[in-house]
Amino acid sequence: MNEPQIFQMIPVARSGWLTVGFVGALVILLAVFFFMRQMVSNVIEARVAVSAETLSIQAWPYGRSIPLADLDLSEAREVDLRRDFQLGLKWKTNGMALSGIWFGWWRLKNGEKALAFVTDKARTVYLPTRGEFSVLVSVADPQGFLAALSRGAR
Repeated sequence: MNEPQIFQMIPVARSGWLTVGFVGALVILLAVFFFMRQMVSNVIEARVAVSAETLSIQAWPYGRSIPLADLDLSEAREVDLRRDFQLGLKWKTNGMALSGIWFGWWRLKNGEKALAFVTDKARTVYLPTRGEFSVLVSVADPQGFLAALSRGAR
């Protein structure tokens, strides 16, 4: 007698589910946009530094410090990736490729694994390491960069 009366709710209309789907897709799209924006921002702000013992590449998420002793500087050289077909970027294994930006892990056309920080294919430095990968990095002064690496490795 004093029991509560229970009333069923009207089911959500199909347009309600469409709204939920649209909002969900919009949230995912915005997350991807902000992630890509952060990646490009980090590429623009990337820094390459040579100290007495270390080559430091500061570019999230692929940046790292490599001891100069791990670099094979006798094989290091300036390359033009548009003309040097053996060192050209072939397969992106973990990275990004946008117009004029190639960052991350790549397979080169010669089959070698490379960590690339390339923003200008015409002015890139090829740095083989004693490990299982090489480094490709675009710097404003490739010859000065190679000289700094040689001075630091002594």
